Amino acid sequence: MRIRRLTESVTVASLLCFLLLALASCSSTPSDWSNARKRDSAYSYEKSLDQHSQSGYAAQAKRRLAELKTEGEAKSERVWQRLVPHFTNVTTN
Repeated sequence: MRIRRLTESVTVASLLCFLLLALASCSSTPSDWSNARKRDSAYSYEKSLDQHSQSGYAAQAKRRLAELKTEGEAKSERVWQRLVPHFTNVTTN
C-alpha cells in the first residue's frame, strides 16, 4: 500500500513538473516574438522560428524574414551597381 501511494505521488509530481515547464515555454512565445519584432532583423526572426516553429507567430516571422532577405538582396544589388563603374574604369600601367 505504501509503495502504491509513493508511486502515485511521484506520478502526480512528475505530471505537475511537466505542466509547469509546458506553461513556462508557452508564456515566452509572445515575449520572444515581441523581441524579434523590436529588433526587426533576419537573425531575430530566424532565432524566433528556431525556438517557436509551431507557434501562431511562425507564419508572420517567415513572411517578415522573406521581406528582409529580399530587401537585403536589393540593397546589395544597388551597392554593387554603384561600385562597379569605379572599378571598371581603372586602368593599369
